[in-house]
Amino acid sequence: MAQLGRILHARRHDALAYKKNAGKYVGNFNYRALHAITRRADLVLMAALEITPRAGLSLFDDVQRVLAINAFAGEKGIPAAAKAVLRPLPRDLDKETRLLAVVDADLRAHYDLSEAAYEFFLHRDVILASPDGQEEPEDEEAA
Repeated sequence: MAQLGRILHARRHDALAYKKNAGKYVGNFNYRALHAITRRADLVLMAALEITPRAGLSLFDDVQRVLAINAFAGEKGIPAAAKAVLRPLPRDLDKETRLLAVVDADLRAHYDLSEAAYEFFLHRDVILASPDGQEEPEDEEAA
């Protein structure tokens, strides 16, 4: 969990957003753009809290449906002047890739997800359950 936190810290520049408050732009972080990392952290936490895989994935389904209502809530992109001043932190992409591979293998095993279902979960909004209770990605051709 701490190592995932370090990745999020290093990538916080990607999550910087502004919102107008009392006529002035106020900076904040919206980590929705980094959902592939935050979802892993959420799954690690739920596993550590011994929340059952079915309950954990169901929780994500509910949360994602609420988030889909208003994904950005009035937030704006980073003004060009601010972006020029706020440089991203350096990242070790090889180290990140190795860590995420270990986390992914552990989470797929714990939550009993196929590779396709897990990738869908990380990069799409909602995991759907098939009639037999197994999580699987929505058929994009049917949508």
